[in-house]
Amino acid sequence: MYPLLETIRFEEGKFNHLAYHLQRMRRSVKDCFDKSLQFDPEEVLYEAQQSMTRESGLFKFRLLYSNEDYRWEFIPYKWPHIKTLKMVVDNQIEYGCKFSDRDRLSQLAALKGIADDILIVKNNEITDTSFANVIFFDGKKWVTPQHPLLPGTQRAFLLKNGTILEAIIKPEDVFSFQKARIINAMIRMDDKAEVNIVYYYCKF
Repeated sequence: MYPLLETIRFEEGKFNHLAYHLQRMRRSVKDCFDKSLQFDPEEVLYEAQQSMTRESGLFKFRLLYSNEDYRWEFIPYKWPHIKTLKMVVDNQIEYGCKFSDRDRLSQLAALKGIADDILIVKNNEITDTSFANVIFFDGKKWVTPQHPLLPGTQRAFLLKNGTILEAIIKPEDVFSFQKARIINAMIRMDDKAEVNIVYYYCKF
């Protein structure tokens, strides 16, 4: 009923990077279903924001939607404990829109073994973890995979500001970097969510 999902950081009564999320919602409906939104997402978000006027702290806002209908919820945010990533190969996976159906990603994540999450390799290129984009520091600059499974809103914000750059990153390249971090709508670059990568493959 709701094929698409948008997750937005909501902190101290305000949505974060709202313009990027609105843009992605409209683009997702158009690109994935060749339709347009039949409701005003800005009105929906205003309604949701007004419901939280007495709340403080950090929340994850989840908006499940189709081109015609939607439902939303706020969830108090708990920081994920992600310190290690295991590389997993899947050359067929597609996740160009933020779908609510995450079965394929969940199947891959189940292969993490003793690691905390996975780092997906597609066509011999690093892409994303099961729930976040990834950035790498080479001692001078931060770079992010040029072909992520899902171009996230935090990633788009950092690219536009010139804080990070795109690069093709091969599996063998990851150990030449000094640092790696995960980023998504909830996890900002400044949150310094650093990870280590386990160098072995599990082919899906």
